[in-house]
Amino acid sequence: MARSAGTRHVRRRDVATHRAGGFFAVSVGLSQPPKPSASQSPESPPQVTDLNANTHITVLLDEAVDALAIKPSGVYVDGTFGRGGHSRKILERLGAEGRLIALDRDLAAIAAAAAIQDKRFQIIHSHFSAISQALADAGVQQVDGILLDIGISSPQIDVGERGFSFRFDGPLDMRMDQSRGRT
Repeated sequence: MARSAGTRHVRRRDVATHRAGGFFAVSVGLSQPPKPSASQSPESPPQVTDLNANTHITVLLDEAVDALAIKPSGVYVDGTFGRGGHSRKILERLGAEGRLIALDRDLAAIAAAAAIQDKRFQIIHSHFSAISQALADAGVQQVDGILLDIGISSPQIDVGERGFSFRFDGPLDMRMDQSRGRT
């Protein structure tokens, strides 16, 4: 990523990588910080209850999902579910016979996935590096596309208790998977 006069620039090749036939897509999503609620002053930190799917804006959503070249009956993997922006868009484009398997190691992301009530969708608590095992456990032998939005997301940064924030006080934890013990 290049910086010019304090502005973040993202080149297209940094954002989506697309192999022939739509077999593999990688997306980098940026987000905007949540706006203060009516009861908050602009200077006060957001409360955990303010952080939901509406506070994370998936940037370049259509471009990333377009790179997958979705087939209505295809099998796709969202290897980094986060708050589900990419997964929801993929589900919009899938037909009734399509399937989407999503992975995430963050328990908050797994909880957010419960909002998606769709028989074509399955969430798995796993790191994307274990994708082969996760797919084998789900009975999937072949996929038509994989999307990875690698990095941390605004809900992780905006909650001091997660340990990723420079803006809010909290313990130095920084575990993506909070079900694992502290190191």
